[in-house]
Amino acid sequence: MAQIVRRTTTSIVADELRQRILSGQLKEGEQVNQEAIASELGVSRIPVREALQQLEAEGLITLVSHKGAEVTRLEPEEIEELFDVRGMLECWLFEKALPHLSEADLTEAEEAVAAMRGAKDFQSWSSQNWRFHEIPLSPVAQEGDHEDHQARPSQHRPICATFDLGQSGCVGGGSIRNMRR
Repeated sequence: MAQIVRRTTTSIVADELRQRILSGQLKEGEQVNQEAIASELGVSRIPVREALQQLEAEGLITLVSHKGAEVTRLEPEEIEELFDVRGMLECWLFEKALPHLSEADLTEAEEAVAAMRGAKDFQSWSSQNWRFHEIPLSPVAQEGDHEDHQARPSQHRPICATFDLGQSGCVGGGSIRNMRR
């Protein structure tokens, strides 16, 4: 039987505010009024304040003395740096997962890419993009269950083409382009 997961009011408020920020409902630089959020969600200001502190630790909110909370603004250089770091991490993860990806994983990756290309709105594209990026994690989640996950060279080419990492280097000096051969 599955255990009941109890959530605090703070975590519920944090999830709601996180979703609003990530969906663009709350724009960068926008003030987040504790009293208004508390009233809207039907909670006291204490869990809202704690949720804002949690979101500040995640980098989504900036708390400013005597001013309150606002959605964090990122400079273009910071965004570029975040994408660079993410690219390096994904490349490293891909290298680690590659020997364990199954034919079904490859098919799912190709389906996700096709769905992203056909997406009519950001939400649809975003959910397929998330699905695509979870695929290298699937063998990790099934740790110890690698019986049919022995990747063959023929599997490497389509997944590399799907990831389309071009000439970006990978951790350890390898290149995804070299793996295609």
